[in-house]
Amino acid sequence: MRLLLLKTEEGYGNFGAKGHSKKVLSTYPPLGLEYIGAVLEQKSHEVKILDFGAENISEEYLKKCINKSDAIGMSVYTNNYKISADVAKTIKEFDSNIPLIIGGPHCTHHGKNSLSHIPHADVSVQLEGELAILDLVQFLEGKKKLSDTPNIHYRKGNQIKSGKKLRVIDDIDTIPFPARNLVEKYDYGNFLWGIVPRKKFTTMITTRGCPFHCRFCTRYGNIKEWTFRSRSPENVVEENKSFSLSSLSSAEMAATLTKSISKIGINLFIVFPGFFYGCLD
Repeated sequence: MRLLLLKTEEGYGNFGAKGHSKKVLSTYPPLGLEYIGAVLEQKSHEVKILDFGAENISEEYLKKCINKSDAIGMSVYTNNYKISADVAKTIKEFDSNIPLIIGGPHCTHHGKNSLSHIPHADVSVQLEGELAILDLVQFLEGKKKLSDTPNIHYRKGNQIKSGKKLRVIDDIDTIPFPARNLVEKYDYGNFLWGIVPRKKFTTMITTRGCPFHCRFCTRYGNIKEWTFRSRSPENVVEENKSFSLSSLSSAEMAATLTKSISKIGINLFIVFPGFFYGCLD
């Protein structure tokens, strides 16, 4: 199956639904979509990622990509959900029958309401999309019911229904490494505060969920299943081996990682919040 994954532009200004502002580019690669892409590629599906914040995408080019796809996935953030809604409307104007799946932070925190915010979307994925995406592909192939799929909300007539109860991936070492090959043509790392990283910039995540229980956080009102889980240092180091130059933008597991990485000789540039750690040769 051919899947088109979209990252809409950042919602930092009154921009259009397509293309990017000349002042604001995508700073970080779409890591969530890269993980979804990796899961799909592992099952031999054809995947393409378009980043509206890193490429000037015309309506003609978008339509061409839609015509070559069997389904579309789109990540949605709360700061750009109105932009995403505009893009969703455009997609359905091009092809009213193409399945449109949305996911990301906005969908996770707003649940079924995200389908009201993006009225042209067909399915909303809550929490971790890796669990749902392959089931959704099986549904599109006529092999599975939406009602049997975890972590989703979907339209059925004029109603919004829910799939099976929310689940998370307990052992996140089992998730394939992000498919960074899908965004190879884009350049990231355009930091607003002036840091210029190496030519190729990427991001990593070493944990999922949160270990804290802050009363003001909406997560504990809505998503009790979102437990804290950590990748093993060995798994993180193995991912580092898959690319030659990196920027690590978190201090998470730093002591263990720097020790492990120095043993295998990876040329790594580490950034902690507020200061540079330096280089490992």
